[in-house]
Amino acid sequence: MVVDWEPVTKFSDHESDENEEEAEKSPKKKKQTPFQEYLERRKTEKKKRKVLIKERKQKSKEEDEENRREIEANISAAKRRPKRSELATNLTADISDKRFDALFSSADFAIDKTNPHFQGGALADEQVRIKHDRKRKNADTSTSNVSTAVTTTTNEDLIKKLKAKSNKLRKT
Repeated sequence: MVVDWEPVTKFSDHESDENEEEAEKSPKKKKQTPFQEYLERRKTEKKKRKVLIKERKQKSKEEDEENRREIEANISAAKRRPKRSELATNLTADISDKRFDALFSSADFAIDKTNPHFQGGALADEQVRIKHDRKRKNADTSTSNVSTAVTTTTNEDLIKKLKAKSNKLRKT
């Protein structure tokens, strides 16, 4: 019988052989096919993309937080602003301006203080005061005309007028 291999006598020699085998295997790992290289690049690019996406999400969260803080600040500032009724008290108008004549003379612009949406203000009070003044002037002129007419008319004429008006109201 012929032995063509050498028996291992030292343990250290055996370890060196294993190291040599590992060294031989590592270049094989480095030598990859083009497809394997492509797959490796794809993996690294995917990892980079994940990192970028994570950074972008974090950045957008921070921006959203900043926007939320700004909105909250605006809301709190709006709460501190004077309310609409307070602003209405400070408004003034030039009463002598012809453009505002309809505001003081037309019934379309009458102010109803009993309305729940009424907010008041100096301008509204002024409008009411001017309307009352105009009514008083009209009432004063009409009373002087009426006083002369009352003396000429008798009670019978007044009764006839009232009956005629009540008949008209009943018909309608």
